Amino acid sequence: MYSEDRNKRHNNRPCNCQRHHHHVSCCDCSNFFDLNVAGLTNNLNAKLLKNRCRYMEITTSGGYELIGRTDNVGIDYVDIKSLNGTVVTVLKDKIDHIKWLKTEYHY
Repeated sequence: MYSEDRNKRHNNRPCNCQRHHHHVSCCDCSNFFDLNVAGLTNNLNAKLLKNRCRYMEITTSGGYELIGRTDNVGIDYVDIKSLNGTVVTVLKDKIDHIKWLKTEYHY
C-alpha cells in the first residue's frame, strides 16, 4: 500500500519541460529523484555530503593526514578517494580536522 501511494504522489507532480503536458509520467524530462538521508542529520555529515567530490585535507585523531575527495558518506564513516586512487575509510569519530581545498590538488 505504501508503494502505491508513493507512486501516485510522484506521478502527479507537474512536469518542468516546455512541452504541453501536465505530468512527469508522460515523458522522461523529469530531474526529480528520491533521496534517503536518514541518519545524516548532523552538521558534519551534511557538509561532507554537500561537498562531495571536492578536494580536502583530513587530519585524524592519530595524526594521520590524508588528501583526497569524498567518495562515500555514511552515518559513522567517510570513504575518501586519495590522490593515488585508493579508497580509505575514516570513522567519523576519528576525524580531528577537515580543511577544504579550493582548487584541484595535483600531485
